[in-house]
Amino acid sequence: MMEDVKSTGNALRFIPDKLKIKYPGLCLEAVKNDGTSLQFVPYELMIKYQELSLEAVKRTGNALRFIPDKLKIKYPLVCLEAVKNDGTSLQFLPYELKTRELSLEAVKNTSKAFKFVPDGLKSEMTEQLRITEAQEYERAEIEHSDAAAAKDAGKGAMNLPRLQDRRGGKTRKKRKTRRR
Repeated sequence: MMEDVKSTGNALRFIPDKLKIKYPGLCLEAVKNDGTSLQFVPYELMIKYQELSLEAVKRTGNALRFIPDKLKIKYPLVCLEAVKNDGTSLQFLPYELKTRELSLEAVKNTSKAFKFVPDGLKSEMTEQLRITEAQEYERAEIEHSDAAAAKDAGKGAMNLPRLQDRRGGKTRKKRKTRRR
């Protein structure tokens, strides 16, 4: 059972709740593997072991949607960790938990989180949104240039066409020569 859960966290769905409660380590291994497997963890275990929820949102920020609001209020660290991991997980917080701090962390993570920020905080978040969008644009530019450089490096510096050698099928590069 433990091996199944370690290799595929969602295998937890097939384990009876009695066994999950008896062996909470199964649930911990499952959420370490896949944060969304938190949906198969019994509520009693989520209450008893905060680290189950914390580990789940560290792996997958959107696992916050499987945590009951009561526990989100009880464990604000879990909420903070979730929005740091994935800013869009702000949408799964009740309105009263969408504080300035959590909203700021979410918008720092991704500009997509801005639409989940409460209206009263949006004017404050506008400057952070500009910074985040600039950083996201910069990251995309760097990734694009890195990908282009890797593609060019794979072709070789001179981009010479390969020719079949008459002697044994080995390939060699043909140099372009200028005709006079």
